[in-house]
Amino acid sequence: MKRKKAEKLIIPFATILIFALFFGSIAYALVKAPARTPSGEIDSMSDAYSRVLYTGKGYHTSDIESRKSGETAKVVAEVLEVTKEEKKREEQRKKEKEEKKKEQKKKETSQEQEQETNEPDNSEDTNQEQEEQQEESEDQDDKEDEEGDSQDDDDSGSEEQNDEEDEDSDGSGGDANTENYDDDDSDSGENSGRTDSDDDDADQEGAEKPQEESKDPDEGKYPIIATDLEDGEVVSQKYRTFFVRATNYKGKYLDASHVTVTVIPAGGESKKLYSTSDDGYKVGYKLNMDADMYTVTIKATDKKGLSSIATYTIKKGEADEPVPDGDITFSLEASTVGLGTLIGPVKVEFYQGEQLPYVIDRALKEHGYTYRYKGDYERGFYLKHVVKNGITDGAKIPDDLLEKLEEAGYTPSDYHQDSLGEYDFSGQAGWIYSVNGANMSTGMSSYYPADGDEVRIRFSLYNGADIGGGVGTGSFGKEW
Repeated sequence: MKRKKAEKLIIPFATILIFALFFGSIAYALVKAPARTPSGEIDSMSDAYSRVLYTGKGYHTSDIESRKSGETAKVVAEVLEVTKEEKKREEQRKKEKEEKKKEQKKKETSQEQEQETNEPDNSEDTNQEQEEQQEESEDQDDKEDEEGDSQDDDDSGSEEQNDEEDEDSDGSGGDANTENYDDDDSDSGENSGRTDSDDDDADQEGAEKPQEESKDPDEGKYPIIATDLEDGEVVSQKYRTFFVRATNYKGKYLDASHVTVTVIPAGGESKKLYSTSDDGYKVGYKLNMDADMYTVTIKATDKKGLSSIATYTIKKGEADEPVPDGDITFSLEASTVGLGTLIGPVKVEFYQGEQLPYVIDRALKEHGYTYRYKGDYERGFYLKHVVKNGITDGAKIPDDLLEKLEEAGYTPSDYHQDSLGEYDFSGQAGWIYSVNGANMSTGMSSYYPADGDEVRIRFSLYNGADIGGGVGTGSFGKEW
């Protein structure tokens, strides 16, 4: 009976013990379990370890459990092997891509070289564009020159009258002795901008193409030289005076600084011939005929460096009686003191090589005048007074001119009855000469007349301001 009672107590006690052990083990397991990391790492793996395992190629969380059974090392090895193979394939692809690029570039370079060899010469269009650009540059330079050149306005009328004779339609000049060249040795340029479509034969290997003549890009733009020298002429005088008029291809005058004249006597050495005058229209020269023959070379260079050269042969002939070389129209005027024109206008002959004072001397003496001067005919001639009995009888300064003189602050002075000249009526008075309408800034001995010149000697009371404008004095706005 007691045994049965004990057996009945054992069963419940064992059941309770089993439950206690079960729940105790669970509690123990919960207490001893490792804490999970909050960093998002996969199942307590380090962040580096999880990145090694994850490749995006079929990896999933079930693979992680294999690390507890010793399979983790195998998985890692497999993943690393896959990664290495991917890197090798990627490097191979990059290498192949770079080789393809090099091959393509080499092929394109070869095609360009072949194209340049086979294509026709199409440089004419390029040269035409260069010419247009040069035209624009020259137009701008000419505009600046016109603004800065004080002589252009005085000589514009004379230059317009000579445009037809100095400038041919092609700009090359009409003198058969003239040669053109470029001081800068500029060539016609390289061929550029050509394409296969420019020539039907561009792709035909070995095809022969006609050679085109090189074109001078400056053709028609060289300076123009005009002179009264004649090739082969014979000079019977002791000297030969001549003039040179040089212009650029647009007809703009080139002064003495742009003209070079050299002479070579027979059996002698070359020497430079210096100018004797420059009136803003032409440059004068004088050649002494000491040798039996001379070669005269005239070179004109414009501001772009383009030059033209003309060459002449001059021979010395037997001396004979002088023959007039032409004539000028001469006048002596004193309207500023109410005396009008004293001489002329009359024709006066001149001879080869004569300077202006020789011509003036004959003109005054032929009309009953004498004169006083300083310097000499050859150098530094200055006309001081013209002398004749009663020359100033009835002289009177016009009222409107007198008003201008007083405004300008002139210095009144006395005058002589039988002479008229320097310091008469005014402390700024004197004789001034002009050639073809331009008051000259050089002395008379520096000027060699040319056939047809108009020479006026006028009396001024204020350094030329009352006869159209003097050097450095301006003008009163009217000529008396």
